[in-house]
Amino acid sequence: MTGLTREGEELVFAINILKSLRLRPPRVKPARPPAFAKAQSRLQLEMQVARTVGIAENYLMMRAVRIKQPRLLLPVPLPSPLDDITKRLRKARENFRVLSDFWKNELGIDLGSLANWKRFELVRHLRHVLVHRLGSWQPALDPKPPLQSRILQISRSPNLYRGPVPLTTADLQEAIEITLGIMAELEVKLP
Repeated sequence: MTGLTREGEELVFAINILKSLRLRPPRVKPARPPAFAKAQSRLQLEMQVARTVGIAENYLMMRAVRIKQPRLLLPVPLPSPLDDITKRLRKARENFRVLSDFWKNELGIDLGSLANWKRFELVRHLRHVLVHRLGSWQPALDPKPPLQSRILQISRSPNLYRGPVPLTTADLQEAIEITLGIMAELEVKLP
């Protein structure tokens, strides 16, 4: 991709670093049991999927700031008192729905209309379970109906299952592709 914005370049750079992180197979007989290696691999995969979603969210936040309030990125104190845009951007950094609304109302782009947005929302649900539930399915505490089809891969009843959410390297690759697709689409739509 050429002609990217600064945020787009940072996103691609962060994704490339993430893709370069792989567990290396041992060169000699492993000193640790295979279960340890599997657990280590799972943990790394969970962190990479969560990081990919974070990279996408950071792109959306920083792109909005650079368009609407670039002085917030300068090494100077915040305006006092805070203006309306700055207040809304500060709220948006803590609440993704506020960030989505900001994109729609201030930048004229309904993120829900992006080609890969539904798939991105699914990855965000997965990230939520990986980060806030330590990768375990807890439907009573934190129902994520869009993820039930994933649980059906290992259990006949998603409402009764309690355990790790299925996760593969294909999930990471999909998260990366979705993130790059969203960024590419937005890079074309915005100045």
